[in-house]
Amino acid sequence: MTNKLLFEDLKPNTRISKLKIKKVISIFKNKIDIVKINDGYYELEKENGLLKNDSIQIISVTKSLIKQYLLYHFLPYNKCFVRKHVSYKDIATLCGISVPTARRNQNLLSILGLAYFTPSSNGYGKFDIVICDEYKNHFKKKNGGGGYITLTTDDLANFLDINCINELKVELKKLLWIDAAKKSRGKKIVFNKENLVNTLPEYIKKSSKLINNIIYSKNSRFKPLGNRLDITNYKSKSEFNKNFRDSTQKRILNLFNNGNFSFSSNYSDTLLRFKFKKPLLETNIKLESEKTLIVNELVNLSIEFGFKKVLIALNYMFDNTYYEDNININNIHNPGGFVRSFITKSILNIGSLY
Repeated sequence: MTNKLLFEDLKPNTRISKLKIKKVISIFKNKIDIVKINDGYYELEKENGLLKNDSIQIISVTKSLIKQYLLYHFLPYNKCFVRKHVSYKDIATLCGISVPTARRNQNLLSILGLAYFTPSSNGYGKFDIVICDEYKNHFKKKNGGGGYITLTTDDLANFLDINCINELKVELKKLLWIDAAKKSRGKKIVFNKENLVNTLPEYIKKSSKLINNIIYSKNSRFKPLGNRLDITNYKSKSEFNKNFRDSTQKRILNLFNNGNFSFSSNYSDTLLRFKFKKPLLETNIKLESEKTLIVNELVNLSIEFGFKKVLIALNYMFDNTYYEDNININNIHNPGGFVRSFITKSILNIGSLY
């Protein structure tokens, strides 16, 4: 089972292009596929490998490559959608694969035009990652967008635990159907089992037993039920975010309360003014309102960058406070802005997985 504690370095949810998922699903479905490499097209034969520059390069899409591609989307990025200073060891640990496999997968993702990387300026063996056309995910179709699906770290954990590439592809196909059905706005989207079967290679299609073993796999969260899928185990983005927000809000409040830390410079100043007398009701209301706004902003940053990064920034802020008459003095006027600035600078200078 995947260790979800590792996921605190990641964004809790992310957008992934539907077109790119369909591309990943369809690659190597046939005996011979056409793959664009640089400026030319080359025939790809699964048995013989990829013919390029009079040499044979063996190439195939494996379950680890698909998992690695999905993982890349969960890495926190800068404002230009660049994942900074990532190492093969980081990727290998998160995906549960070896470093050589992570390196090979990265090269293949670049060849297939799914993700590109450049050597990092920060440390030997590290690199920056750009996912192809990610910035277009929210564009309208006429502007080059192809739609996107939102995946959560719960989805990622499920994908990482699947050990059969065909089961993995079918599970992705099922999620695309569920997403379409959820967004149909009253229009009935009929589930067609044949669409899943078409995802499978020819040798599996010849056996009903093999087909059913994959489509009804015990590892699948969504079993076919007639003309629909059982989505009892499906959790929407809004449901996931609500649970994440509630748990993260409690963790952040505990951090402040357990250390008796002030929420901001204004919070500290107000407590100092009323240290010898009881604050007015109006003052208490204002303090609670400010506390709520600050905590909500920190929760939003946890969704954007991952809770661990918010925690590191808060610990840095706490280390630079002091106590006066048992009141914590915080000189930060806008903690949300401070934490955002701390995180973005850390990603730029240290990396997406600092």
